[in-house]
Amino acid sequence: MLIDWLKGRKRRRKVPVKPIITNGKDKENDKEKENDQQRDDSQMKKKPINYVKQKRSKCNIFLEIVFLFTGSILLFFCFLDAPIQPVTFKLPPPPIFEGSLSPNTKLQSAKILLKGKVFGPESLAIKDGVIYTGTGDGQLIAINGTDVNNIASFHANQDSEKILCGLADVEHICGRPLGLRFDKSGTSLYVAEAYSGLYKINLTSGTARHLSKHNDQQIGDCMQFVNDLDVTSDGVVYFTDSSSRWQRRDNVYLISEGSSNGRIFKYDPITDRTEVVLEDLAFPNGVQLSPDEDFLLFSEMTYARINLLFLKGTMKGQVVSFIENLPGLPDNIRASSSGGYWVGFAKVRKQPFSLYDFLSNRPFIKSYLSKIIPLELLPRYLPKYGLIVELDRLGNIKQSLHDPSGEVVPACSEILDTGDSLYLGSYDKNYIAKIDLK
Repeated sequence: MLIDWLKGRKRRRKVPVKPIITNGKDKENDKEKENDQQRDDSQMKKKPINYVKQKRSKCNIFLEIVFLFTGSILLFFCFLDAPIQPVTFKLPPPPIFEGSLSPNTKLQSAKILLKGKVFGPESLAIKDGVIYTGTGDGQLIAINGTDVNNIASFHANQDSEKILCGLADVEHICGRPLGLRFDKSGTSLYVAEAYSGLYKINLTSGTARHLSKHNDQQIGDCMQFVNDLDVTSDGVVYFTDSSSRWQRRDNVYLISEGSSNGRIFKYDPITDRTEVVLEDLAFPNGVQLSPDEDFLLFSEMTYARINLLFLKGTMKGQVVSFIENLPGLPDNIRASSSGGYWVGFAKVRKQPFSLYDFLSNRPFIKSYLSKIIPLELLPRYLPKYGLIVELDRLGNIKQSLHDPSGEVVPACSEILDTGDSLYLGSYDKNYIAKIDLK
């Protein structure tokens, strides 16, 4: 079988490959293509290098490196722990400045008193024409005309005498007297010292008594930010602790966080005990008793409102709203000579845009900002605008005094109304502003 296959293979004919014959025309086309190729090669050799494209390419590479580097840093901050734990809350749009809130320049006509002689006169109390106030360096002073006299010091220890007081970093050592009130007899001055608690100073004898200590075990969490007070006719003291977490020197962190860990306390002179009246409040600040002492007004700075706590009657212990959606963050509340109440504002909420309102329901942004910049810088981006308002007995805004430029009265912590004049306190200025009413 294999032999037959081999024989058949021998008989197979080889098929010659037919050559491809090209005519003259095809040869001319090939020659033209060859010439074209040679011209293209010579042009490529003569063509200059495109340096512009190379330069742009390097620029793009540089921008990509910068972008990746910046992105890496921003991403790195995302994994860091934030110093605050912001909560979400939403305020109604700020009130329009019209009607009783119509802008004016009445605060710009204020007289500047004792410039450079006082620092941070937060709260003001008056007796026999002498004004008493606490200062940022831990002193309680008496002002009689142009004379300024120190009457008490709230320094934590003797070492504080060697420290340059007046700076936030050492405030807890030097002390910070805030809210002041005289008792009904006018012989004793009650002082809310931000770091150590509540004091009673007898101006006649010069003695001081520590009524309520910040670390009193009977109150639960320690007081961190004792702020304002008022005293009843029988010596009962209502006072605020703005936070059980943040101290006064960290007040920017408290307002940025928006947490509700503030309380209102009641000190009873008969039992010599302090008890919690209200808790879970958002930066409780100023307090003011009604003329009949049947209710207590207190401001919640975080929520830009003032509430009313009933002290007597069938609604005793209940809290209702006195005024909501204030045009700023309320500080202290004080009685006006016309029977209403004066309210000072630390910062103003103003349309069309309020940074405070914008951040209130964006906790992620507040948390992230607290990681990359000191929160102490945030108040600089809030509007520089001075404002105080007088409320009537029902909580309606009766009148308002403005400083749109914020140059004379950029903020106000408290208003002392003598009937003839208004004295304006400040938590960070080195003077007292005065407005004549008559």
